Amino acid sequence: MNVRGWSVIWAPMALVLACGLSGCSSSAPAAEVSAAAAVNGPAAPKALEDATATVFEDEEAHADRPPHGGVVVALGPHAAHAEVVAVPDNGELSLYVLDAEGQPGQRIAQPKVVVDVETSGRLVRLEMVAAPDEGLGERVGDASHFVVKSDELLRMAAAKVTVKWLGVNGQVYSDVVVDWAAAAP
Repeated sequence: MNVRGWSVIWAPMALVLACGLSGCSSSAPAAEVSAAAAVNGPAAPKALEDATATVFEDEEAHADRPPHGGVVVALGPHAAHAEVVAVPDNGELSLYVLDAEGQPGQRIAQPKVVVDVETSGRLVRLEMVAAPDEGLGERVGDASHFVVKSDELLRMAAAKVTVKWLGVNGQVYSDVVVDWAAAAP
């Protein structure tokens, strides 16, 4: 059936198409809007941002207290921590891997940790070995404590220890620096 040159089927389809296209009148193309959202992410209300920042500041203060009396450094944005403890009288250096809260016992899969120790103008590369706490079920390849003993560390006062790499919770942290001169009160 034809109504003044239009078939009964085509007239309603043209009307639906015209209405559908009028709803798509955005000033920015859809690709630009979704790209901006992907880069900037969702925006949180200002009050939520302020509250979250306050909570993180309060929580981060406790994570930097050394449970073993050493120097603690954050790994990434406080995803985990490393504590380095030196015993200069017997030339021993320990590394403890701590969790995000700064608590001991964050196990890692590597059996050894390589560190560079710079003290008194000398640079020494040392290989720390796992010292698992068997009472907690740790073993080599699933430990949180690493230790090395060397005459190079005897009577060490100020030092800079660089952990060459440390794999914690699927993240690799490279060249983590612990500086005793900067950490001294």
